[in-house]
Amino acid sequence: MHRHSLIAFLLIAVTLAVYWPVCGYDFVQFDDSIHVYDNPYLNPVTLSSVLHLWLSTHKRLYIPLTWSVWAMAAGYSRYVSAGVPGVGLNPCIFHTVNLTLHLLTVLAVFAILRMLLRYCVRDSGRGPGVCGFAGSEWAAGFGALLFALHPLQVQAVAWVTGMKDVLSGFLSMVAMWQYIAYVIASSGAAGNIENNHAAPVLKRRARLHYIAASVAFILALLSKPVAVAVLPAAWVVDCCVLGRPARKGAAALIGWAAAAAPIVLLAKLAQPAASVLFVPPLLKRLLVAGDAVAFYCYKLFLPFRLGIDYGRTPDFVLRHGWIYLTGILPWGAAALICLGANRRIWLASLAIFIAGILPVSGLIPGVFSNISTVQDHYLYFAMLGPALALAWFLSLRRGALTRVFCALIVGLLGMLSVLQCRTWQNSITLFEHALEVNPDSWFVHTSLGVVLVRQGKLDEAIFQYREAIRVKPGFSMAHCNLGHVLAAQGKYDEAVSHYREALLITPDFTSARKGLRYALRKTGEM
Repeated sequence: MHRHSLIAFLLIAVTLAVYWPVCGYDFVQFDDSIHVYDNPYLNPVTLSSVLHLWLSTHKRLYIPLTWSVWAMAAGYSRYVSAGVPGVGLNPCIFHTVNLTLHLLTVLAVFAILRMLLRYCVRDSGRGPGVCGFAGSEWAAGFGALLFALHPLQVQAVAWVTGMKDVLSGFLSMVAMWQYIAYVIASSGAAGNIENNHAAPVLKRRARLHYIAASVAFILALLSKPVAVAVLPAAWVVDCCVLGRPARKGAAALIGWAAAAAPIVLLAKLAQPAASVLFVPPLLKRLLVAGDAVAFYCYKLFLPFRLGIDYGRTPDFVLRHGWIYLTGILPWGAAALICLGANRRIWLASLAIFIAGILPVSGLIPGVFSNISTVQDHYLYFAMLGPALALAWFLSLRRGALTRVFCALIVGLLGMLSVLQCRTWQNSITLFEHALEVNPDSWFVHTSLGVVLVRQGKLDEAIFQYREAIRVKPGFSMAHCNLGHVLAAQGKYDEAVSHYREALLITPDFTSARKGLRYALRKTGEM
């Protein structure tokens, strides 16, 4: 068995050892309902429903390829459970698809790191402190293992709705891998211009790699438009790692930018400015984005207390004086790296990390920043940066002690991921853990209340809704849901007051209006 095949096998085995339990987990109330098991376009799946998802936005998202993969999983789930009454979609099928995509992404990351390190070793002439080809392959394996096992990746992999990040991430990695192969083949063709036989072959190979990279990039955008981060990431790798002139890299990527523009614009139109509760001016959005980068760097090195709602909205972070530290520090650190010696790989690693974060960091106003500008699953593609940094660090260090230490660290990260995976077993385990991380999450309190109502635990649900209202008095959904539960218990007077409060906040709230009419009839006021 070749060395790279052995490493690839180990990557798959270790990743499966950490993540395989997720295949037995349930759907969760955290967006799985609106996107998958209660989605009218997937229940049942029809050709017209799939076409609708391609031709329009849904739930303020334009991710038609992800919808299509979910549709295939839903169709297969319906097929295997045909004839069994009362059986809905099987979450195991969706989790298995997600885990399979993650495994493929890990292999793509290994291919990227292996290719970059081999190129850098060859380019360096194996100077002092630079390992040979064998060492570079093991270094690439460690980098890919960091990508695979870091606890920050758990949310995207263990969450059915996280498939949009994993699918987009996989296709983004394929685009990066093929683009790097294109640049290397192009450089080889230019270097063999006097060889009448080799140059045409390399040119054809380069063209095929470029076509494959372009197709993968467009598919990544159709999976989730934040794949636009591949553009700056590929350009930085082209210039800083592969050493081509910046203008040449930009010329190769201009077509990608043109293809990305309409998809990104459509995604932006799906989230109108009116749906964003707070939009700070541009300079303050730079601080918010810097704070997001600082927060992720902190979690990268200390991946503890990970949850689904950190509550770091733009309004929240700008109300605190520490924003001038956390918001400026990452940009200062980036400037120092740019000024440092032997900086090209480190600069590329940082640039990939930041490029993957920026589209969802609060710099560009989006509806999801109403809850938090930081989410673990936002880092899925961005983790290629730290993976490259670790691989390059190990390629510079020949000592066995360094590698043993890195192996222990990666092993510890794997154990933390095993523990983090367990929080995704079902909605209750997920939301209870989320409240341990952020007890003042109005979003999680409300979601937990919905789950408790479905389980018939009305008193516990009432407590959760009241907590949501305590944290966010202007949250009309919590008032309406509390009104429903109170009405179910026969407490119509209290229900009326909450329905009215919900309508004061959101006058066109249909569910609250219907609930109010029902409660008023019960009290004799209507």
